[in-house]
Order: sequence, then structure tokens, then C-alpha cells
Amino acid sequence: KVITGDLTPPTVAIQSSVTDEVPVKAGEVLTLTLIAEDDYALGRLRYGIDGVITQRDDRTLTDTRKQETKQLNLTIPTEAIVGGELRVSWEVFDKAGNYKSTSQRIGILDEVRPEVITVYPLDEEQNALPQARMQFNFSEGLDKASVTPQSLRISGPDGQLSGKFSFGYYRPDIVYFTPETPLLKGQEFQIHFTDSIRDRSGNPLKQALKTTFRTDDTPPVLQETYPAIGAEGISLKPVFRLVFGEKLARSTIDTTQIQLLDANGQLIPTTQRVKDDDKLIEIVPQSTLSLASVYELIVPGTLADPAGNTIVLADGSGFDKHTIRVTTAALQFVQPVDGSTLIENTRLALQISGEGMDIADVIYEVNGS
Repeated sequence: KVITGDLTPPTVAIQSSVTDEVPVKAGEVLTLTLIAEDDYALGRLRYGIDGVITQRDDRTLTDTRKQETKQLNLTIPTEAIVGGELRVSWEVFDKAGNYKSTSQRIGILDEVRPEVITVYPLDEEQNALPQARMQFNFSEGLDKASVTPQSLRISGPDGQLSGKFSFGYYRPDIVYFTPETPLLKGQEFQIHFTDSIRDRSGNPLKQALKTTFRTDDTPPVLQETYPAIGAEGISLKPVFRLVFGEKLARSTIDTTQIQLLDANGQLIPTTQRVKDDDKLIEIVPQSTLSLASVYELIVPGTLADPAGNTIVLADGSGFDKHTIRVTTAALQFVQPVDGSTLIENTRLALQISGEGMDIADVIYEVNGS
């Protein structure tokens, strides 16, 4: 039966057993009542539930009933203890094609208190970077207004630090603190998390927490140089290596200041590589070095670790520049020995040594009287 001349949409409503003031909890039963009425006849009824529970139904009525009431009893799953919501939609058509809908959002109470998951610098860290931004990760999103210098206190030898709090991009569970000025080196600092920090449902921090850290004031040590200072007979195609006790800041590695000079002070072009987690610098001459020649590798004292501590030698002494002087290999006669007596008209054997060299050809001349 088709009703003609009907331009009035149905009346629809959603009734809930909970209110905004008393939200439903995990494990409880939520009762929803879906109501639809029409002056003539209802045609199609459709509802959908999304969120911690998903449910759908779509029915077309074949009779001419004017009223429909559907009751839904939904048990909120226990995993929803962290909070959440249900989104309910209710759509109704009458037999004349008129349409009406309504929807409702139902909050689920968050019963879980937030916790501190990770803190950077780590608790009892002894080499924290003085200029680094601090980061604190929580188990859930926080009420941003609850994160203040009083609820999250960061202090040092001169009292509470001044700085700025910020949050991760779309991540209210991550808090950053940027000090107003870099921290003093070699000092101890404390981070105090109080239960005034709250999540977005108002739950206070589960447990107050205090962590400590110390800023880095230990300079990186130049542990090893290869070749060693004073080395003789080195290869004509050497790879110089500088080995440090900790990672260097790449911003301080100025390749124009690490220089290879010949005996006349002329700069030898080199290629430089940073390896081993920035604890190794390799310097490779771009051309073959000369035989039996003195060269100097100049290491600047401005190299530094990420905390800004400049390098020192193994004895702890600093320097403006450190010079590594080496001598390349020379050709030597092994046989005949210099000054030996040769017998006329006998076969002469020549043996030449060139330590550190790959000898391809030897051009020689024998003369005498």
C-alpha cells in the first residue's frame, strides 16, 4: 500500500540508560531504545553502532505499522576500561519516502590512570647533552593544561629551570621540554613528575616519579692514530686513521682543518671519511706520496663531541693542533750489500726492498772501474 500526499517525515528518537553526567563503564550493560513513529505507515528502519562495539541492522517493513520500538542491550567490553565512545545512528523512512534520522555519542568512562613510560635523558644518565630537548612519553594522552612547571618540575644546582613545554604532533601522550638556555656541563639535574598531571578524563598520574641525570663534561679522547707518530717506511698510498673514544659531532669535523702537509708545508689534497658511528676519521691522499719523504698530518683541537667537549690526548691534555709526523718508505739494496767486493766476470744478483710499496718495475744502471 502506497500513501500519497504525505509530506511529513517520521518522528525518531534514541533513549539511553546513561547520561553525560554518569557515563557507562567497561563491563556494564548499556540499554538503548530506538523509537520511530509516523502518522501513516513506517517503511524502512536502519541503525548502526560504531566504536568499541560494532552492530548494524536494516529492515524494510511489509505491514502498515505506525510505531516501532527496538531495545538494544549492549555489554561494554572490558578492554574499554581505557575509555572510548559509542556512536549510534538511527534512520527511518516512511512509506511515502519521507526520511528522518538522529544520532547520539555515548562516552565510556576512562578508569585507567596515566603512567610515565620513558624519560629522556634516561634516569641516572651520566652524559646527557646540555643543549638537548627533553622528552617524556606517557601511557595515554594528557590534559595539556595539567602539564605545568608546578606539576612537572625540572631543577638543577641553581633551582628550577625555565623553559617551554610542548606536545607531539597529534600526540598528547608525548611531552617535550626545551630549556631556555643550555644546561651547565657536569651538573646533576632532577625531573619531578607529580600526580597533578592528568589524562583527558581527569585521572591523575598513577605514581609520582623522580629521575636524575648528569650533563656530559667528559671530552672525547684521541685514542689511536695510524700510522703512529714518528712512523717510518709507511706506504706511499696510506690511509691515515684517527680513532676517538666517543662519537664526534659532525658539525665540528671541518675537513679543511684536518690537513696533510709535505716537508715544505705544501697542502696535499685528501679525501676524508667519517665512520664507525662518527668515532673514526679516515684521511686518504688523492695522489701517491713521494719516496723517503716526511709528511705531517695536522689534527685540529676544535673537534668535539655532541655536548661540545673538545678532544684531548690520552694524557687528558687539550691542544690547538696535534701534529703526526711520518716518513714514507725508501728503496734499499738488499744484495749486493753496500761496500761489498765483487769478483770480475761473475753473475751479479740484484735484490731491492721497498717496504710499504708495490714495486712493478726497476730501472738500474751498473757502472764503475
